[in-house]
Amino acid sequence: MGYDKTIFARNLNYYLAKNGENQIDIVRFLGVSKSTVSAYCSGSQVPRIDKIELLAQHFGIQKSDLIDEKQPPEAGELSDIAMQIAKMVDRLPPESRQLLLVQVRALAQGVQDQGAGG
Repeated sequence: MGYDKTIFARNLNYYLAKNGENQIDIVRFLGVSKSTVSAYCSGSQVPRIDKIELLAQHFGIQKSDLIDEKQPPEAGELSDIAMQIAKMVDRLPPESRQLLLVQVRALAQGVQDQGAGG
């Protein structure tokens, strides 16, 4: 049975971010090449069912959590991209976080101003 590559990629990236892991962690865990895991994460390839089962066990989830379409996040729950950004920001030193916050506020204000004026 074939699985939707885009859905699998989205779900895999979600669980990587949620668990603070990256592609190299999965390379080591599954014993596959970096290019293979990159293909999983980009949606150009889906692993065989045995690898999906291993990933589900690794993340402590059901196989269906990786291969089925997920519902949109509930109110107050972070989106996949917001979660990925939050994980990256947590790794920054405090002064870099503050600088990033200033830049994001400026970007958000620019988008808001552009929407109001255009």
